[in-house]
Amino acid sequence: MIKFNKKVQHLIDACGANVLSLKQYEEKGFHPNSWEISSAGWFSISNNHIVINGNGKLPGISDLVVLHELTHWTGTESRLSRACIVQMEQVVKTGDSYFMPNKTSRQIEEIVAMWGMYYLAVALCLNEMQARNECDTYISKHMGLLNVDQCEIDGKRAAEWLLKFVELKIAA
Repeated sequence: MIKFNKKVQHLIDACGANVLSLKQYEEKGFHPNSWEISSAGWFSISNNHIVINGNGKLPGISDLVVLHELTHWTGTESRLSRACIVQMEQVVKTGDSYFMPNKTSRQIEEIVAMWGMYYLAVALCLNEMQARNECDTYISKHMGLLNVDQCEIDGKRAAEWLLKFVELKIAA
């Protein structure tokens, strides 16, 4: 089991997200692909699990990774219904790659998740500087995308939705 900051663990428990370590995921009989194994974490749409690959990264990084993945988790049709995640849900349900979101849509969803991570980290009093650096680094790579401002709005909306479970708000 991965040890998270107490506030992060409280948020996970309160919102009902199913967060597993890579080992727990594999013990459930799931087989991650090579991309998943190499990443710090991912949201498995087909299983509705967040998987954290706590492979000895920097202290506190698993907290930021799970906040990022929680933001993706909010995007399902039954939660906040963001286009990219809903499209990927359709691929899983139908097996039809016609619904697969394009690269730009996936990049936009990643920027949304970075903003969500940042707002959650600030609200939970985690390492704001590290969260902001992670967010800025990723966003700077994708500044050519349209709707970057909308990504921040959507990320903040996801953070606000999650924070309601622990009765916290984002400071104005």
